[in-house]
Amino acid sequence: MKKRFFVLAFALVFAAGLAWAGGEHQKMDVAAHVAKLKAELNLTDQQTEKVRAVLQDIHQRKMAAKEKAGQDSAAFQQQHKKLMEERDARLREILTPEQFARYQKLTSEHGNEHAAPQKK
Repeated sequence: MKKRFFVLAFALVFAAGLAWAGGEHQKMDVAAHVAKLKAELNLTDQQTEKVRAVLQDIHQRKMAAKEKAGQDSAAFQQQHKKLMEERDARLREILTPEQFARYQKLTSEHGNEHAAPQKK
């Protein structure tokens, strides 16, 4: 009986891990990012949909570039930089100048949060 329980528990945990790794969390990341930007930048519904489309497109292309680059991190970093520049250019067309300035500040703060642990 105990063996069945552990096998079932393992199977459930394994299945949950596969579902999470299968890409569903990637959509949540984009959705969470859009939700945060909507709140922080006070986006209109129309802006929100346009931002969502841009972020989803860039995210999909980034994942494809990562897969294509494989172990070549330099190639991926170069492609990633180009994609982030394209993302910013496309968002600049959607956002007001005030919203875009706030977006750049948020992006800078986000980058600093990720860089801080590496400095230790």
